[in-house]
Amino acid sequence: MMTMLPGAEGNTPPAGRSGGSAGDAKRRERAARKLEQQETEAAAGIDDGSSMMTLKYSFQEPVGDIHITEDWSGDGNGLAGLQWPGGVVLSRYMDCRQAFPEDHFVGRRVIEVGAGCGLTSIYTALRGANVTITDMDPAKCADNVDMNLDPRGLSGKASVRRLEWDCAAELAMFEPPYDVIIAGDCLYEEACISPLLKTMWALSGPNTEVLLSGVVGHSVLASFLGAPLLRARDGRHVQD
Repeated sequence: MMTMLPGAEGNTPPAGRSGGSAGDAKRRERAARKLEQQETEAAAGIDDGSSMMTLKYSFQEPVGDIHITEDWSGDGNGLAGLQWPGGVVLSRYMDCRQAFPEDHFVGRRVIEVGAGCGLTSIYTALRGANVTITDMDPAKCADNVDMNLDPRGLSGKASVRRLEWDCAAELAMFEPPYDVIIAGDCLYEEACISPLLKTMWALSGPNTEVLLSGVVGHSVLASFLGAPLLRARDGRHVQD
């Protein structure tokens, strides 16, 4: 089952996964708006002269506080260096015990695609899941995983791996089907739809739960929901 969480439609993230100064400027502008609007309820601490920012997100026990360090330098894959709102919304949604009871994630195999800074994956690991955290630039979240899981003795609950969407050679190294697939702010342009869907399909089975959240434009959302692959096989279906 695939669940789509509502987002602030109409504001599309910058196209592409890396890019030059124009793309970096757009990313910084959007990140600044995110903080100004207090979408994350985060408490931020910034060191003068540093491109790193550490945010604190608070959840119900047993998760408690998660600390996420963002990289504003724009080096490498700039998208992966920032904690986008879709991942925060998804984590808040999973923190609702009415929708996700206390033992919902315990012992389940979870994989996140496009993990970025890793907030959502870290959250599910702290809820008892065995998590595979993937991104094209996985180094961006590795330190966040260590910072939050090592002190609690949970480092074995998560592995960080590279995954380029719809890359057969890389997908062959994983072991589907996973119990849960999560993705936050991965639909930032229509060109992402087909690779993302093919990747999720390769990693899932008829009983896989897929949780998506993001800030997308109307045209991207319509194209995604209209994609034939969503409703084509194995009785899998979408819950809006």
